Amino acid sequence: AKKAGIGVVSEAQPIDNAHGIYTIDEYQYGVAIGTNAAQWINEKLDGKAEVIIISQDNVEPVIQRGNGIQDTIESLAPGATIVARQAGDSPEKGMRIVESVLQNHPNVKVITGNNDSGALGGYEAVKAMGLDTPDFFVGGADATAEALSKMKEPGSIYRATVDIKPYYSGAYVADMLYKYATEGFPTEPEVVYMEMETIWQEDL
Repeated sequence: AKKAGIGVVSEAQPIDNAHGIYTIDEYQYGVAIGTNAAQWINEKLDGKAEVIIISQDNVEPVIQRGNGIQDTIESLAPGATIVARQAGDSPEKGMRIVESVLQNHPNVKVITGNNDSGALGGYEAVKAMGLDTPDFFVGGADATAEALSKMKEPGSIYRATVDIKPYYSGAYVADMLYKYATEGFPTEPEVVYMEMETIWQEDL
């Protein structure tokens, strides 16, 4: 496409030689997710909690997101213990992980997911097991419609997510392509990082 004079922009996952790269800083995304969990641990659980991280370590570029979550929880809530970090980027996998881990660690109070999809499975597992106490935290990322809906349910333990504004992202990619079509291509790939915004239950 570049040889043919066609503008190329990658969204989310980077393509190194594209004209434009509109992507997420995976580690900082993890920091934002982990900060939410650590805030809950410190404010609601006196700084101590057993934690499950539902990661996406099965996807190479997203491993850093899990690292950001883990590093941040360990740094901001040093009294917390991460009892499991397992890959589960779908509701089904998230549910299986939480059901399994809770058998050996029934005192878990915090579940944080690399995305909302896996975290939603964990949320459903906790509810089904009757462990959804007022001090329980489930959090994710991507601010999906399903996660926002769960956050609004009465007595929900789905506490927080992180919005990366997908509609805005799509519009920004279109703007980049328009700029290249009208002003010419950059000599080096233009890298722009997505904005992130934490959403708590009370924000809804």
